[in-house]
Amino acid sequence: MTYSCKSSLLLASLSTSIAALSFTLTNSACEQNTEPIFSKTQNFQNLWENGYLCSREAVKQKQNVHFIRWDGNWDKREGCGNGVTRKIYLVRHGQYHLTGEEKDKKLTEAGRKQAKILGKAVADSKIVFDRIVVSSLKRAQETAQIILQEIDASKVKKIEHCDLLREGLPCPPEPPFQQEKPELCYYKDGVRIEAAFRKYFHRSVSEKSASPNMETNELYICHANVIRYFVCRALQLPPEAWLRMSLRNCSLTQINIYDDGLVTLQRLGDAGYFPPELLTVS
Repeated sequence: MTYSCKSSLLLASLSTSIAALSFTLTNSACEQNTEPIFSKTQNFQNLWENGYLCSREAVKQKQNVHFIRWDGNWDKREGCGNGVTRKIYLVRHGQYHLTGEEKDKKLTEAGRKQAKILGKAVADSKIVFDRIVVSSLKRAQETAQIILQEIDASKVKKIEHCDLLREGLPCPPEPPFQQEKPELCYYKDGVRIEAAFRKYFHRSVSEKSASPNMETNELYICHANVIRYFVCRALQLPPEAWLRMSLRNCSLTQINIYDDGLVTLQRLGDAGYFPPELLTVS
């Protein structure tokens, strides 16, 4: 018998021994804990259907882990859909100067370059937007103007400007800021940003299909906090998780809203079209 054959037999024998030892230890552990994982009235299917999924220890100690169930009628438009998928593209404005009044802060030179590159990327994608909505703050307005110079704006059916999309603090984040923000900020901004979400995020309910392709494309140019909050709300995640995400300047986020109420995140903060020196977050 060759050395190679002996080695193979030795490895096979060792594997068998390990498997047998593992089986013995498993049976021994089971014998020590004969309590069933699920009782007859609380089986796995019941736990799953009620939004709970529990381990043996969780059942034993009654420390259930709760999973949030999807609300299919989150926009209160169940049964009103027209078969159209809404594709919502969310763009954060370009890099801007941090000094000055909030409403007057302008793009930096890098921010203008970012907007131009993004505009070319959008033009290359051949996406035709049915609607473009822009925050009323100057940095978002400037970003929109540069993007519109790169795409065929004549094909855009509607361009709007909206105060609801202004930057703000949607709700106290968890974990919180290192330096606590005044509660009044959340009180004033939160209602406005939530109003923006309810205005723009819902399934398509127009009487006729707005597109022969059974989909619409909408571009929203606004701000990081607003976009992050929208993502949490659209996916039915805890809204206070918004600060756990980071969005680069002029990054692109896409959310699809389907006729049946399903919502999917197609991309988050995509900035792959920028060179390294233009990857900024403020």
